[in-house]
Amino acid sequence: MSANGAAGAASPEVRILGARAHRIGSIEEVMVTIGAQPNEPMSRHTTLHIGGPADWYLEAETIDDIAVARILARSRELPVVLIGNGSNILVGDLGIRGLVIKPSAGLATITDIGTGLLQVGAGVRLPELARYFREEGVGGMEWGFGVPGCVGGGIFMNAGTRDGEMKDVVESVIIVGRGGRAEELPAAECGFAYRTSRFQRTGEIIGGAIVRLPDKPYDPEKARRALDDRKKSQPLQMPNCGSVFTNPPGDYAARLMEECGLKGRTVGGAQISKLHANFIVNLGNATARDVCALMDIAAREVKQKFDIDLHSEVRKVGEFS
Repeated sequence: MSANGAAGAASPEVRILGARAHRIGSIEEVMVTIGAQPNEPMSRHTTLHIGGPADWYLEAETIDDIAVARILARSRELPVVLIGNGSNILVGDLGIRGLVIKPSAGLATITDIGTGLLQVGAGVRLPELARYFREEGVGGMEWGFGVPGCVGGGIFMNAGTRDGEMKDVVESVIIVGRGGRAEELPAAECGFAYRTSRFQRTGEIIGGAIVRLPDKPYDPEKARRALDDRKKSQPLQMPNCGSVFTNPPGDYAARLMEECGLKGRTVGGAQISKLHANFIVNLGNATARDVCALMDIAAREVKQKFDIDLHSEVRKVGEFS
């Protein structure tokens, strides 16, 4: 398998640039070398349309691009942050220090590698993967029609619904390992659990996955329900970042928040959705500070009323005022 998507030795480009890293001068020269853009507003790259500027921003076409960028950034002690399509993240109003990498078109491909396995790039959107399963007549990803994220973020969060999760179809995860080599981690080593994985703790960069086509038929009713639920219950016409809190055991965050009368609660330009209490929407001029304030209010009021702790599903990235 190639270094562009699966395990193997680091490419010559990665090895050469890695060796050159310490001979390149300033941070600006390093970033220009890889084609990164300075002071990129992250509001352009998040589904909440919120976020200050990243010091540097790069759209990566291949795993080699990610590997080279990380080597060069680390040579100048620049932090590296990988984002997907910008859902389930809240970027601070002061932006992100270091380099932000976003998978581009080259990492948004699905390749049949035989024996019921697919090589799937981190940038592939979950509804697109669900459509691939549908076209193959295979079940296991019907829930993906109702989730707007991408494969990389889906693995990071172990995204899913009551009908399934990423861990159910992932055979292995492709990461950028030491020396820029693409490595495969078996699913059993990924620490998948409800809305979590090892990648939330390790900081490993996800380049894609090997996905298995399960031996079960496609279920059109599950797919229809996933789409209908999303259309009926989620504020799709307004900028949002998806579900804000994970569901506590045996209950639903949205129910608890609604029971607290939180629907429609507003701070600045952010509002707890009137349609779905576990969504926060941007009314047009929301800041990360506004969103954080609403999250704090919701967590505090649910704790006071039900003695239940709500835990954020949203990944906070960058610097907050």
